[in-house]
Amino acid sequence: MSEAVAPPDDKAWIVELRQRISEAQRAMVAAPNVPADRVDFLRNAFAEVLADPALIAEGAKTNREIEYMEGRELQQLVGQLMTAASPWLPKFRKIVLESYF
Repeated sequence: MSEAVAPPDDKAWIVELRQRISEAQRAMVAAPNVPADRVDFLRNAFAEVLADPALIAEGAKTNREIEYMEGRELQQLVGQLMTAASPWLPKFRKIVLESYF
């Protein structure tokens, strides 16, 4: 979107935030303070399932590309997203909670 038109300076943050959110796609997250062994179990289970050739083939048949992002990489991306979003979280919260629900 930003390649077609430069958004006004006061709106550019929402475009950047949306682009960063799209990198995470459909992420699975756990609640804070989940024990490390359980996080490792979940990460390993997702890695195994999402690397299954049958699942990948099924996704291709239904035009759903399956791209696996390793858990630690996703955790880093979410941390970067939250850091990037922090100045705009009050505005973002207002947009999401008051405009869509």
